[in-house]
Amino acid sequence: MARVPAITSVEATEDGEKEVEREEELLDGREAAGGGMAIHCSGDNAKKKKQPGNKNLRWAKPVSRQIKVNVDGSFLHDDHTGAVGAILRDHDGLFIAASTLYIPNLASAALAEAMALREGLSLAHRIGCNNVIAESDSLETVEACTGAEVWWGDSAAVFADCVDLMALIGSVQVQHCPREANGAAHALAKFCSSDKNSCNWVDEPPSFLLDVLVNDVTIP
Repeated sequence: MARVPAITSVEATEDGEKEVEREEELLDGREAAGGGMAIHCSGDNAKKKKQPGNKNLRWAKPVSRQIKVNVDGSFLHDDHTGAVGAILRDHDGLFIAASTLYIPNLASAALAEAMALREGLSLAHRIGCNNVIAESDSLETVEACTGAEVWWGDSAAVFADCVDLMALIGSVQVQHCPREANGAAHALAKFCSSDKNSCNWVDEPPSFLLDVLVNDVTIP
């Protein structure tokens, strides 16, 4: 069994919301039906729960000394291609880095979302982050990474990579956000799907992202 790093999730309590840090054990096995790999998370949060996460319809800045990574995946069913986008910003909402990954052969939209989270965590690790909050508008992906879902099928190996990256980063919080609060990552995935190339940006964002970044930190 592999030890999962401390992962912070947001839970609803009678007194409101609180952050809960836990350690879980990972059980690897193979499902008899279909031969797919299944990874089960144990612990209190193994029961399916709604993750409140970011309820705002706007992007929210992380707390001081924390880096926020937003991720999104896209999938074109007609030609089975996909693209993912990931962006890192600091507690002032300033751009740190972004990346896109074009996927010429992809099985499903769910796999694209899982690969988007992996790309975001990988980007955070490459930059040297050690305190990260990761947001995705895919509730399935968030629940898989917080122990509320069983990992199975094509996405299982991707989520296993995510666990390894979490251990390398140190402190990772994964939460769900509305699509409206994930505009920057969505724009990156959309650009990559059209451009069909994987790209990286550090310190200076691409021009097509500027309006989204400004809107995210502008008080309405």
